[in-house]
Amino acid sequence: MNSRPNIFNFKPSKHVHRYATDSVTKVWTPNLAALTGSQVSRTQWKRSKKPALDNDENINDAMITRLLIAGCLVGMTVTIHAAGLALVLERVWRSPARLETRFWPITWLLIRIAWFLIFIHLFEIALWALFFWWQKCLPDAESSFYFSGVTYATLGYGDLLLPKGWRLFGPVEALTGTLMCGLSIAFFFAVLSKQILQRMGGKEPSQPV
Repeated sequence: MNSRPNIFNFKPSKHVHRYATDSVTKVWTPNLAALTGSQVSRTQWKRSKKPALDNDENINDAMITRLLIAGCLVGMTVTIHAAGLALVLERVWRSPARLETRFWPITWLLIRIAWFLIFIHLFEIALWALFFWWQKCLPDAESSFYFSGVTYATLGYGDLLLPKGWRLFGPVEALTGTLMCGLSIAFFFAVLSKQILQRMGGKEPSQPV
C-alpha cells in the first residue's frame, strides 16, 4: 500500500516560518515608512502655506502704507510750493519800485525771483531729507540731504540708494521734483511776460484779482 503524504497535515518547519515572516515584514516596513513620510510631508506643506500667505499680506500692507506716506509727502511738497509761489507773486506785484526798461533793474528782479524759487525748492528737498533721516533710510543727515537733492533734481548719480523697502520713494520724489521745477519755470515765464514785456511796451500790468 502506497503511503502518500497528507498535505493537509503538513507543518512548515521553524526555519521556513521564520523566513516567511521576515520577508513579509521587509515588504511592508518600507511601504509603511513611505506612507508615514508622505503624511508628514503633507502636514508640513499645509502648515507652511499659512505663513507664506501671511507674509504676502504683510508685504502688501506695508507697501500700501508706504504709498500713502509717499502721497502725503507729495501733497506737502505741492502745498509748500504753492504757498511759496503765492508769496513771491504778491511781493512782485506789490513792489513799490517801478520796473524800468534798463538792464540792471530787470536783472535784479530776476535774481530775486530766482533766489525765492531756489529757497522754496531747498525747503522741499529738506522735507524729503528729514523723512529719510527719520526713518533711518540713509546713514546720516548729510547723506539724507544729499540723496534728496540729487533725486529731486533728477541728477541720478546713483552713489547712494534707499533700502529695498523704501526704494519706491526715489522715483516718486524725482517725479515730484520735475513737476515743481516745471511749475517754477512757468512762473518765471509768467512774471517775465507780465512785468517786463508789458512795461517795455509802455503798458501798466493789471493787478491780480
